[in-house]
Amino acid sequence: MNSLIVYGKPGFSFNEEELFQQWQNLPGVSHLEQGRFVGASLQCEYECESDRTIARLSDELRTVTIAGTGDASLQFALALQQREAQPLFVTDFGYDFNIALQGLRSIDEIKRDMVASLDFAENVYEVA
Repeated sequence: MNSLIVYGKPGFSFNEEELFQQWQNLPGVSHLEQGRFVGASLQCEYECESDRTIARLSDELRTVTIAGTGDASLQFALALQQREAQPLFVTDFGYDFNIALQGLRSIDEIKRDMVASLDFAENVYEVA
């Protein structure tokens, strides 16, 4: 299964304590844990409609990995950007797309940009 990676500009890192508070207050979050897990310092489950995902803050605080690419995963990525002043970006484990989250307001807008990014990449490879 593919997953999402949310990150900031070079040198950016998430504030673990602030993120913990934000996730704690985010509707749909459950099983929020802070500690030292394999590769993560913070993790939770998130449910949106009937879709579920797991989000993990990397132990170096530079990325949030979100399991899957379904609606819950996209909504969680959007919620991260809505609570962060710095611009965030999202890609997947295959680096099939790379889009800016800042300014996006819905998961449909994220999907639109993902498809546009994939279409662009396919056209570039066809030309080469």
